[in-house]
Amino acid sequence: MAWYTIRRDCCGAVERIQVYGPSDTRQARANRTEMRPCPECRRQRRTVEADQAAQQAAGQADLDGLPALTGTDRQVAWALVLRDNTIKRALSLATMPGATGAHLDWLLDRICERTDAAWWIERRAGLPRDDHCWTALRTSLTDGQKAEFAALGKESRP
Repeated sequence: MAWYTIRRDCCGAVERIQVYGPSDTRQARANRTEMRPCPECRRQRRTVEADQAAQQAAGQADLDGLPALTGTDRQVAWALVLRDNTIKRALSLATMPGATGAHLDWLLDRICERTDAAWWIERRAGLPRDDHCWTALRTSLTDGQKAEFAALGKESRP
């Protein structure tokens, strides 16, 4: 183990780091660490990316005429992105075999019913980033709504 003083390439910040490992590889590790952004630069980049995604989702929600979400400013910004991703996933599911326009309309109506930002955040694990994106929506449906959705598919069959 040895201490190295490095200057970050991203912002020029000087810091002292401890590098572990064999003595012949420590300098190379310190050099690689210099090329990586510092924690503050990473934090700022994540904040900027999150703000841009929230602004884009808010603009798209305004264009689509979606209902406003309720909650704190931070919750609403986060939930707008989650809802936007869910709608994009719903639109891509419309091309699946057996899917009809009625199915898509029904799903979009259910998505638009959810105006509480906390609902989207609490159920984010079941949203579009994985193959089980509809788990949160399905579990929140009443038996009547499930039957209504199933009937849509039966009506479209010849």
